[in-house]
Amino acid sequence: MKGDSSCLTPLGSSPRRAALYNASPMADLLPPHSQEAEEAVLGSLLIDPEAILRVASFLVPEHFYVVKHQWVYEAMMQLQEKREPIDLLTVSAQLQAQDRLSEIGGEGYIAQLTNSVPTALNVEAYARAVEQNAIRRKMIGAASDVARLAYDQTQTIQTVIEKSEAAIFAVSEDHAENQMVPIRKAVSDFFELIEYLHEHKDEPLGIPTGFNDLDKLTGGLQRGDLVIVAARPGVGKCVTEDTEVVHPHTGEIFTIGEMVRRRQGELLTLRHDLQLGPAQAGHFVDDGIKPVFRVRTALGREIEATAAHPFLTIDGWKALGNLAPGVRVAVPRQLPVFGADNPPEHEPKVLAYLIADGCVTQTNPQFTNANVSLRNDFASAALCFSGTRVCIQSSNNTRTPTVYVSGDLGFIVLGRKRLGETLKTSLRVRNLTQERLAEAVGVTPGAVSAWVHGASAPEPDRFAKVCAYLDMSASELAETGITSVGKRTPNALTAWLQAHGVWGKNAAEKHVPNVVFRYRRERLALFLNRLFACDGSVFVSGGRATVSYSTVSERLARQVQHLLLRFGVIAKLRRRTVQYKGQARAAYELQVTHRESLLSFFEHIGAYGKEAAIARARQILSDSNANANLDVIPAQAWPLLESAKGDRSWRSVQVEMGLEASGNLHVGKRGISRKRMAQFAHIFADARLAELAASDVYWDEIVSIEPSGMQQVYDLSVPETHNFVANDMVVHNTSLMLNLAHNASMRHRQRVAVFSLEMGNEQLVQRFVASETGIDSQRLRRGDLRDDEWGALTRVSMQMADMTMFLDDSPSLTPLDLRVKARRIYQEHGLDLIVVDYLQLMQGENSSGKGMENRVQEISYISRALKQIARELKVPLIAGSQLSRLVEQRSDKRPMLSDLRESGSIEQDADIVMFIYRDEVYNPDTEFKNIAEISVQKNRNGPTGKINLFFDNRLTSFKNLAREKIEL
Repeated sequence: MKGDSSCLTPLGSSPRRAALYNASPMADLLPPHSQEAEEAVLGSLLIDPEAILRVASFLVPEHFYVVKHQWVYEAMMQLQEKREPIDLLTVSAQLQAQDRLSEIGGEGYIAQLTNSVPTALNVEAYARAVEQNAIRRKMIGAASDVARLAYDQTQTIQTVIEKSEAAIFAVSEDHAENQMVPIRKAVSDFFELIEYLHEHKDEPLGIPTGFNDLDKLTGGLQRGDLVIVAARPGVGKCVTEDTEVVHPHTGEIFTIGEMVRRRQGELLTLRHDLQLGPAQAGHFVDDGIKPVFRVRTALGREIEATAAHPFLTIDGWKALGNLAPGVRVAVPRQLPVFGADNPPEHEPKVLAYLIADGCVTQTNPQFTNANVSLRNDFASAALCFSGTRVCIQSSNNTRTPTVYVSGDLGFIVLGRKRLGETLKTSLRVRNLTQERLAEAVGVTPGAVSAWVHGASAPEPDRFAKVCAYLDMSASELAETGITSVGKRTPNALTAWLQAHGVWGKNAAEKHVPNVVFRYRRERLALFLNRLFACDGSVFVSGGRATVSYSTVSERLARQVQHLLLRFGVIAKLRRRTVQYKGQARAAYELQVTHRESLLSFFEHIGAYGKEAAIARARQILSDSNANANLDVIPAQAWPLLESAKGDRSWRSVQVEMGLEASGNLHVGKRGISRKRMAQFAHIFADARLAELAASDVYWDEIVSIEPSGMQQVYDLSVPETHNFVANDMVVHNTSLMLNLAHNASMRHRQRVAVFSLEMGNEQLVQRFVASETGIDSQRLRRGDLRDDEWGALTRVSMQMADMTMFLDDSPSLTPLDLRVKARRIYQEHGLDLIVVDYLQLMQGENSSGKGMENRVQEISYISRALKQIARELKVPLIAGSQLSRLVEQRSDKRPMLSDLRESGSIEQDADIVMFIYRDEVYNPDTEFKNIAEISVQKNRNGPTGKINLFFDNRLTSFKNLAREKIEL
């Protein structure tokens, strides 16, 4: 080997990297290099200084392995920049000026370089060999970095994978980028481009979107660009702030407003098989003040929603604005949701009795009822609260007997004595005086003396201070609680009622306290049992059994209706007028007449004291046929049966079902019972019909839709199913970007990656197929296709199978995840376009892998990361973005750049920002129905402007507008 080997130092070496390298099986090997090739390059440049122009575009000093070779080449580059000649003297002078000449061996070593090669003709080949060895060394360095990352337990595995792939990717891309080209070639390439554009005037320069006017405006999607497509979330599909949802595991009830403020929560959703199940809300949207409408159903269910909010009908999801009274919509048939709380039996009993026939607005709780068994049961339950006593008053039988609950004076005296003894002992053990305690809690020494001698007890706030000062729990100091030993404090039952928000409510204000919704099944059944024992009725009339419940509190009636539904009991709520003290008064009655619901009520709930009436009702139900007129599948389902039936005649179907051939199935006219639908499903072997027969859905009829003014509204995003149960009704919660992705891949054979954080892969494919075939997406979901549609479905499915499109429906995607997945596709298949739906659903991470506390900071990090990914892979990246609700507060609802939600960095990072505006969302009577205005308000490399597209709401897709030339 020529020269001084003492300068053979690997570029970028470090003790850590050296330790990793020395620990490997190849520790005895030198990193890849060729000293001969390096000397040949330098010698060629000394022979022919002009040759530096042929290698400088790709060869840099760091590519040389031998350090002194780096210095020599760097000196030559500096001379070239100063337009000075490159020869033995000038190079030596340049190195001498940098105090490096002696270190490399003086002028003698530089002269020796000219002897290392006979000619400069092969300088490029020598330089390429040097570059390739440098790349190999970079690969070794990257591998060392990967090993170090893998050993670092403080890094998350996502960070390790992302940084490892970034290191390898950087090496593979580095040598192919940023090469210098002469102006002659640049001019030639530009001229060829102009010729191509002239010959293909109607074709975009970048990735085509499939929308002609948009491609003309933007020139297609340019590689490396970040494109933001923004619109208001949900397009107005919102419900009011006080709409209630139930937690599927705890049974608790929350309002939509509460969930949005907490930005978290689980709820119930209706799955594609029409069964209810738990789901996690993925995104929460404050949508501002909007006009809403109150929807009321035959069962008395109510919900307030915007006109655009969809409801599930037998024909699929339909916006409220397209519904009318008489249409049947989906509501839960049952809500099998129970909590885990298991209080002692006396608690649900007392709550039910006092909510039904109790007075909780006087000095002490009172329960008035003519049934002696109920009075005794209440009294027994009330006495379970420490320090209480009961007495019954009837004013010499002139009025209905009332049970009064008050504090037991004897218990109070005994309790105070025990408190005093405990307090005296605690002071002695802690070596404290009564005076010090008095000073600490802010009372006189006399007051403390009275406590110690059992003459009085501290007020609740003073008692808490005493506990804190003595470092004792309340139960340690007063075993039965301070309220049970105070004459001026509420008795234990009253204090308990106050804690649960029951105390002080009159009859019209009464409601079920939150604690009841968390009860386990048995305790909830006990609560309802005693509630119906007082205000409920079980009777038989005209051969029909009925269970009813009456109250003057609308809120209470709706809560009881909900709690019954947890046991599969469907109750109808109706409003009526009653006379009270000579005045008309609104009252609310729940009625249960559905046979299966009655049986469930009798089996799981019952009513204490009404056992004889329940036995008579049971007998009536066992002697009569089931009445299926209520819980039926709407007549609109007959087309499904027609399709499943095929070529069979209805007469033959009747015979196969075991019915008389002369019978009448009332085809297309009447609703279908669940039992009958199950028979059809079995005969036709149709899974969709079987799902309808066994569904968790009751098809309730809309009886009124009325304006309800302007209200605060919110929306929730539920991944995959996109619906949730609210107010015991099923309500529903992007599409230009998906159309762009589909057009680019289907029409123009581009390689596309779609990252959907809101919709699953199955739903994405369903939307693509609906757009191509023209088949309604809801009918596709049900498999409800006509015979003539199967051909189109088959053709489109085969065409889509040949598309180079990759789908990812990970619900919680970070920029690191996206970068890793996109790189993999890029390296294995190539990539032309990335689509992210949508930006606000992504999660940002800091260097430790944890989420960021500041949402603005997080969104800024995400938008910058998306821009970096687009530039790194040299592909356009389209990301959906939400707009703030400020746009709703303007008279002109067209969005502006300032409306981009949560961060101004989105506008800054984006190369193109386009907004979607549909006038019919805000003006139902507009003349521009089905028209979507696409406004490009930022275009870094081109003009801005507006174009119009056709929006097909049935297929949820955008299309080019058809133009017709009219001669004037």
